[in-house]
Amino acid sequence: VEQSFASLTALDCHTNLFTNEVKINCYIANPGYTTVHVFDITGRMNTQVFSGNLNEGDHSFLWQAKRSGLYIIRMENNGHVIN
Repeated sequence: VEQSFASLTALDCHTNLFTNEVKINCYIANPGYTTVHVFDITGRMNTQVFSGNLNEGDHSFLWQAKRSGLYIIRMENNGHVIN
């Protein structure tokens, strides 16, 4: 994914394999409405992790997976999407 978006600069995830907890880190360059969703590998939405306004800067979210598997994290900020 090309990182040329003006409002969403970076998305990084870390998984704790013992607890199925995923820490989602991001940097927002321009404040605004942001959503974070988790989808399963078939494209079905699993969880809405966050929905609301974020200020400029670093942010972190925790997501607890119900079971192990492959997931896609989708973040949207001011109309720009990163997976």
